[in-house]
Amino acid sequence: MRNKLPITIKAWAKEVNWALDEAEYMLNDTKNQKPEDGLLGMYRMAPAIAGIVRSVPKSCRNEVCEHSIGLCHYLFQEIPDYKLKYRRCFVHAYLDSMIFLKYLNREKSERVIDYLESKNAIEAR
Repeated sequence: MRNKLPITIKAWAKEVNWALDEAEYMLNDTKNQKPEDGLLGMYRMAPAIAGIVRSVPKSCRNEVCEHSIGLCHYLFQEIPDYKLKYRRCFVHAYLDSMIFLKYLNREKSERVIDYLESKNAIEAR
């Protein structure tokens, strides 16, 4: 399902919002089994969705997940309340996956996050 790679900050924000909506939909769908911590654990879905969007081979998806989720766990240790900002955590995990896959750099990722924050799409820092 390789979508066209976003170029602009707005295009990346649109893709991230779509991925966020998909994750929330999956968690709210009664057919899907929710993770034990519900929305707080939604960030775990981000690398999988990123892998699907970018058509990452299944053999590589575990590596993407380990990287992205590992970075989230590091943030949780450094900033314990960060875990409660489930939309922001998801966005970080999604964009960290894209950075790991070399579709995006850290600077542009931070600009996407700032943009989403300015539009109230994610929680403030």
